[in-house]
Amino acid sequence: MKVSIIILNYKQKELTVNCLKSVLSQDYKDFEIILVDNASQDGSVELFKKEFGPDKKIKIVESKENTGYTGGNNLGYKYANGKYVAVLNNDTIVDKKWLVELIAGLESGENVAMSTSVVINVPSLDNLSPYKKQVEQRKMWTTTLLEYPAVLDKKERFAKTFAVHGGSFIFKRKIVKNLFDPDYFIYAEETKLSWLTRIRGFEIVQCRNSIFYHLTNVVKKSSGKINKHFTFLGERNRILNYFTFYSPQNIIRALPLLIINVIILNIFEIRKLPYRFKSYFWVLFHPGFLSKKRKEVQRQRKVKDKEIIKYMSHKLYQENEKGVSRIILKVINAVFKGYCFLVRLKVIRNGN
Repeated sequence: MKVSIIILNYKQKELTVNCLKSVLSQDYKDFEIILVDNASQDGSVELFKKEFGPDKKIKIVESKENTGYTGGNNLGYKYANGKYVAVLNNDTIVDKKWLVELIAGLESGENVAMSTSVVINVPSLDNLSPYKKQVEQRKMWTTTLLEYPAVLDKKERFAKTFAVHGGSFIFKRKIVKNLFDPDYFIYAEETKLSWLTRIRGFEIVQCRNSIFYHLTNVVKKSSGKINKHFTFLGERNRILNYFTFYSPQNIIRALPLLIINVIILNIFEIRKLPYRFKSYFWVLFHPGFLSKKRKEVQRQRKVKDKEIIKYMSHKLYQENEKGVSRIILKVINAVFKGYCFLVRLKVIRNGN
């Protein structure tokens, strides 16, 4: 088997069924699907067995407990037999050439360890016709110094980028032997995996013609309680990555940017302030945990920060707001760019 595709389900059986059907209609055929149910207990497994039970391409794996995005995918990885392993979100529909192009990107160079798709975010997966017209305007992307998405001004079929998109990516098993850090549960785990891959000296590419359509914020909308917890985890994990990966010099260099980011972020989203502050205090009062994570990361280092930062953007965040907010973001991004130049953080030059 050349490719194993891991798809995780948690109480989204209809979305998952539609996702699997799109995967099964791929132009590329040499793959297996590891379908993991994260202890949904809502009839998901019964539906999957009914829909896909006879299909030998599909292995249905039942988790005894909900171990989050990281734990569920890690469980699926134990059952994967492929030379290459792909991770795909279940709230997606993939283009027919999705897997062909992902594999082509992965095989585009000996030093390429991972490749990722181009996402088109949609409010509904019921009718994709209007959104398929957006494919011609699809945008490549990278990640900022503070781990936010930023548009990448590139048009080639395979473009080098800093990190994979967690919704759809593939990797070479012989290079990336471990999947996600289970301590992260959800959010920023794909950034950590990508950063680990890069810190070991390997490349990551984005595949312009590997397209997937992603339903926006489906998990966050499911519950206010979940949303609050995910806000905490997202910010905590982002801060953990910052302090575990950067060199001491670059932690200090980029620290003013992080402080400004935290202030502005919480002004823009003041309702989430309590949950983000909880994450900052969590990191502050767990120095042993942070030190352990940093040692685990740094012992794998083969390349210096400058070889990684050159694929990252200076921006705080994308300038996709409207009115005054957009103007403010433009000014902030310009300040960030000037600051990076002054302190010699040599970020990517062709990012928007």
